[in-house]
Amino acid sequence: MLRDLKNIRSFLSSRIVRGSLAWDADAILDQIDGETAGEFDFTAEAARMDAAAATLAKPPPGRLRFLRRLFYTPPVAVPRARAGLVTKRLLVMDFVSGIQLSRLAGEAGAKGSDAEAKMLFEHLGDAFGRLLFEDGFAGVHADPHPGNLLVRRRGLGAGVGLVDWGQTKGVSLGLRLRLARVVAALGAPGGADDVRAAIEQLRVEFQATPSCSMAAR
Repeated sequence: MLRDLKNIRSFLSSRIVRGSLAWDADAILDQIDGETAGEFDFTAEAARMDAAAATLAKPPPGRLRFLRRLFYTPPVAVPRARAGLVTKRLLVMDFVSGIQLSRLAGEAGAKGSDAEAKMLFEHLGDAFGRLLFEDGFAGVHADPHPGNLLVRRRGLGAGVGLVDWGQTKGVSLGLRLRLARVVAALGAPGGADDVRAAIEQLRVEFQATPSCSMAAR
C-alpha cells in the first residue's frame, strides 16, 4: 500500500495533472501517508487498543462508582494486547468472541429483535461518547464498519466486541470541549441559538441556503 501511495503521489505531482486539480493533492496525501504508516505500526495500535480497553473497563461516572466497579462488565468489549508479544510487525491480543455484524445480517433467521438492535446501538453510542470525552483514550475508532463489530449475546441482553484499532484519531482537549458544548446545547432547552453558537465555536460556518447546509471554514 505504501508503494501504491508513492506511485499516486508521483502521478499527481506531474505538471499536467497538478495544473488540472482544484485542490491541494500534497496536503491530502501527507495526511494519508501519516495515517497509513501509523496503521501498519502494531506497537502503536496495541497502545491505542489498550487505552480504549482501559477506558471502557471502568463503569460510567455516577453514584457508587467504586462499588459498581466490583461487578461491572463492559457492554462493549475491546481486546487487550499480550505483553511481550507485540512488535511493529506482530500483534497478539485477547480473543473476543462474537458474530460479525456483517455476517449476522446475511444469515437467514439470525436477526435479533428490534429491542436487541436498539440495545446494541445504545451500547456503541455510549462507548464512542466515553472514548471521545473521557480522559484516557480521548479519540475515536475511525473504522467501525460491520466487520469490526461483533455481536456477543449473553444472559438477558447482548454486548458488542469492537476490534481492529489500526485506524484511530486522537482529539485535542480544546476540540473535545467544543464538541461537548455542542452536545450540551442540543440537550438543553435554550433553543437553536445556543446550538448555533456552540457549532460556530467549531469553526463551522452556516450558509443561508434553503437546505440549511453548513460549510467548514
